[in-house]
Amino acid sequence: MPRAKKGNDEEFLASVAAVGAAETARLFGYSGRQAVSNRVRALAQAPVLAAARRAQETVIDHTRVYLEIENGVVVVGSDMHYWPDLPPSTAHSAMVRLVHELNPVAVIANGDVIDAPSVSKHPSIGWEKRPLLWDEVQAARARLTELEMPGVPLIWNLGNHDARFETYLANVADQYRGVIGIHLKDHFPAWRAAWATWINRESQDLTVIKHRLGRTGATAVTRAFAATGTHIITGHTHSANVWAFSNYRGTFWAVDTGTIAVPYGPQFVNYTEDNPVNWRSSVTVLTYHDYQLLPPEQLIVLNEAKRLTAFRGQVTKEK
Repeated sequence: MPRAKKGNDEEFLASVAAVGAAETARLFGYSGRQAVSNRVRALAQAPVLAAARRAQETVIDHTRVYLEIENGVVVVGSDMHYWPDLPPSTAHSAMVRLVHELNPVAVIANGDVIDAPSVSKHPSIGWEKRPLLWDEVQAARARLTELEMPGVPLIWNLGNHDARFETYLANVADQYRGVIGIHLKDHFPAWRAAWATWINRESQDLTVIKHRLGRTGATAVTRAFAATGTHIITGHTHSANVWAFSNYRGTFWAVDTGTIAVPYGPQFVNYTEDNPVNWRSSVTVLTYHDYQLLPPEQLIVLNEAKRLTAFRGQVTKEK
């Protein structure tokens, strides 16, 4: 049996096409036609396998999105907790309006686009009604579509409620790893998934936007600034606040982005036991001038029932 030729894949396939499997087996040192057929099938599958590997790498490596913004506006909404069969919240309608009015250079959904109680690690509270996970995904997809603008980067920073979708599957059905649809981001294809968004990382005015920084409670954002020393924009606590911190390096901003959801909505009423919550529905607007973050602004929902919001000194009745 002659030794296999040192040809590449293209030469191998060209030989099969030109002289057939039997002669290719002789030329390349294969045991017979079946061995040649096996390699042809393997090469045919290679692009599919490579694509699967790339998808997995994307899941593993989607840590950060980096943006460089000299001048422009970024609209940030957080903690959407979109719920099936509910009309859009006032904050959501306001965010849609701002996206169209402000011509942002990026739109960021800062985590928890779904609530996912059906796959929560927490047990059901009594016989509470939990929506089907698929219904939640469809509701979120419909609302996120309303925030999309042609040519504008759309970034979705993963939240802890979003993570429930894949965490549950990873623990009970690991065999489905890599299957299209198994990852929540598969259902929001226009949105770039990440754990965090970093804006102007090469400057002394870095902004980090992420759902949470492993901290909870009333002082979560201020402690996040102490840990990072940068502008820090986080959600998770639903509180909607802005703080300034100044030191020898200048003034830095810490922002709690509040929630797009209604604070006393059905998503929360049972696990808060209908207690008063220090939450506010809000949309955050970040403006950059010459790579510097200006004082962050927040649109605040004044009255959910009347759909009234306040922004830049103006009160608006949202549609």
